[in-house]
Amino acid sequence: MLEFIVKFHDQRPKYIQLYDYIKREISNGNMSPGAQLPSSRKLANHLAVSRNMIVSSYELLLSEGYIESKNKKGYFISNEIDTDFMTCSEVNHHTKQQTKTFESELMNDSQKSYKVDFKYGQIDSKKFPYSEWRRALSQWLTPENIESISYGEKQGELSLRIILSDYIHKARGVICSPNQIVLTSGTQMSLDYISRLINHEYQSVAVEDPGYVGARTVFQLNGLSVQPIKLENDGIDMNSLTKSEGRAVLIAPSHQFPMGMTLPISKRIELLKWAEENDGLIIENDYEGEFSHSGKPIPCLQSFDKRDRVIYLYTFSGSLLPAARMSFFVLPQTLLERYNHLLGSLEQTVPVYQQKALETFIVEGHWEKHIRRMRKLYKRKYMILKDSLEESMGDKTSIVGNEIGLHVLLSVDNGMKEKMLVEKAADVGVKVYSTSNFWMDHQDQSRPLILLAFGNLSEEEITLGVQLLRTAWFE
Repeated sequence: MLEFIVKFHDQRPKYIQLYDYIKREISNGNMSPGAQLPSSRKLANHLAVSRNMIVSSYELLLSEGYIESKNKKGYFISNEIDTDFMTCSEVNHHTKQQTKTFESELMNDSQKSYKVDFKYGQIDSKKFPYSEWRRALSQWLTPENIESISYGEKQGELSLRIILSDYIHKARGVICSPNQIVLTSGTQMSLDYISRLINHEYQSVAVEDPGYVGARTVFQLNGLSVQPIKLENDGIDMNSLTKSEGRAVLIAPSHQFPMGMTLPISKRIELLKWAEENDGLIIENDYEGEFSHSGKPIPCLQSFDKRDRVIYLYTFSGSLLPAARMSFFVLPQTLLERYNHLLGSLEQTVPVYQQKALETFIVEGHWEKHIRRMRKLYKRKYMILKDSLEESMGDKTSIVGNEIGLHVLLSVDNGMKEKMLVEKAADVGVKVYSTSNFWMDHQDQSRPLILLAFGNLSEEEITLGVQLLRTAWFE
């Protein structure tokens, strides 16, 4: 009978650990083809575990061909296994172990207990009108509304697109008809569709540097060359853009990520002229454009476009719920025919019932009420963060960018590099974020930049976080 020396030493289910142990023993030659395994009852008694656990391990090994079952005799190591191949596969096992170690490190970091986490991409989920949203969803998930669980219209439900075209015109100045709107399940999917539309003509896309990493990844996956364009104090450097190979450019004029500046009207006009003179295309990511803390939100770039040169992107992730996975883009009329030819047969990825729920949510006034409430809330949080930083750190730190959005970029003057600032913050229980990975062509800053987002933090957490950062960085 085979000898089993099994140590259950990690957090994985025991039947998985036993399954891995037997596989290793087979590959190491310690369990030869044809050898009989102990019965599930005997092995359960030997290992002091449940018999069901042993049976689960055996069934998994049986399904993958490592062992075989013989009627009324029990389980045996399969004679069909190529042990030479199994030995070679130990290299893969080593690689898997390295991967598990890396995953474990990530998990350990994610499970660290932070008193305050200035994580970006978060909203104040506690203030969301869940009851109204749940009621809107329930209204359309009924047998009477059977059409709401169908595939639906490929660009999104027309009734919702009509409402959205009206909303973005009033709120953001966008000029479009409903047939120009395409719903998607996220900004990255919008960019993926756009990449497929333009890569026949625009082999290079210029992007703001620093900028949105996810966009760069999508462009590259679609075979587009990505050209980093540096920023000036008031936004994208037009001279660098003109000299670049890119004839398409992705830009966030309302709220540049992560630097936070708003593109002035003079540069918006200059950018539109650049697009017209170079037969170019502008992809406008209207990132957090609705959340201005110092007055009325600035109209989007698309509202100034008279030559059909702008594709407009909007997401509900920052204003509705990130998990809702709803975004849309607005195509210029000149690209509609190509969209219908290339992508018109693709099914809609946002469930119809969710689209109809959003339509109801907007029509009944919950959306507008929610946005008004969140503007006031985020403005108050921004001011608390700003005032706390000024009171606690004075001129040793300064906020980069305009008063808009759900994060600030903090310039810190204490002689530390970004990595050290992040580590020192963690030592006092505060998680802050380096900005180095947002750059393609990173240049050393005279003062390091740290990203602090406040969307999902309470006012008390913001104040506490700043106090702890002062201790970590200046005491």
